[in-house]
Amino acid sequence: MSINMAKARKLRKELKALILRKDQVQLAIGARIHLAATEDVRVHGVPTPIYRVWDFPTWEDYLEQELGISTARANLYQEVHSFWGIKLKGKWTEPPVGITKMGLLMGVVNARNADTWLRKAATMTVNQLEMDLNPTLPREKDNTGSVTIACTKAEAADLRGLLNRYCKTLGTKSWKTGAKDALQKALRAKAKGLKL
Repeated sequence: MSINMAKARKLRKELKALILRKDQVQLAIGARIHLAATEDVRVHGVPTPIYRVWDFPTWEDYLEQELGISTARANLYQEVHSFWGIKLKGKWTEPPVGITKMGLLMGVVNARNADTWLRKAATMTVNQLEMDLNPTLPREKDNTGSVTIACTKAEAADLRGLLNRYCKTLGTKSWKTGAKDALQKALRAKAKGLKL
């Protein structure tokens, strides 16, 4: 498909304005990014990608330099538009939530439960929504989790000692605070061949 230069300029202006109001208009952003990614402009009869007409050597350069977003973020906008704006168009009435939340919801939402999930997501942070959708993720509220490291008994004792020393320096008796940092330091030290 081809569009003329006037339409290409209009599309560019629309994209820049929409990015400024992205939280309110993410579906429109996804629709416009999709157009910019798939349409071309005929220059002297030759179909030319829009980003080249706009003086960007690559699509990625256009996204990063002009819109200030990554290719992954642009893809998310397009996926959210395709799912919420096309597949479920007219099937939900609640106001949209942030783009990240809408992206997360795509795995569980259908035409019957879209409004319920949007209401629920509006009351949650992204992390809370991730936890609700995937309860196997480590819980952030208490910073606990588990890590299995293949090591000898002596190395395990060294790691426990290091964690205990680290906790003492933090003034806590629990590994819940700072254990991840201590473990990372221990692993880096072991990788460098340093004695724990």
